Amino acid sequence: MTREPIYAGLFAILLEATGLNPNQCSRRWKHFMDVPPEQQPCLFQTQEREMAEQRKGLPPKWSIDVSLHIYVWAPTPTTIPSQLLNPIVDAIDTVLAPTPGPQNVNTLGGLVAHCWISAPIQYYEGALGQQAVAVVPISIVTA
Repeated sequence: MTREPIYAGLFAILLEATGLNPNQCSRRWKHFMDVPPEQQPCLFQTQEREMAEQRKGLPPKWSIDVSLHIYVWAPTPTTIPSQLLNPIVDAIDTVLAPTPGPQNVNTLGGLVAHCWISAPIQYYEGALGQQAVAVVPISIVTA
């Protein structure tokens, strides 16, 4: 497995799908308190965990976990933050949807065997004032 093309490919696909400003997004995580409102919405992709499964006579199959941290700032105290988060999460869901067909997988354009949103998406809104955060867990399996 060659890691960098996988992580870079995922990030590029996500930026294109969400339409977020690439100058405000990064693979280097920042806490939302370190991102001023004028630099939001933004997305940070973090590598979380990798695990190899040894297979007799075959190369290892890797399971990779990635987290996406999405930050939005509501322009007014009466703006509902989830209304700003939902289109971004929808775009991620759409771009990671499996391709139609018998295999029903998303290969990130042939980089991996499968990539998907793998666990509950966590939302933090309202309690943070005008700041809202979504954390989207992504799982990847290599060929």
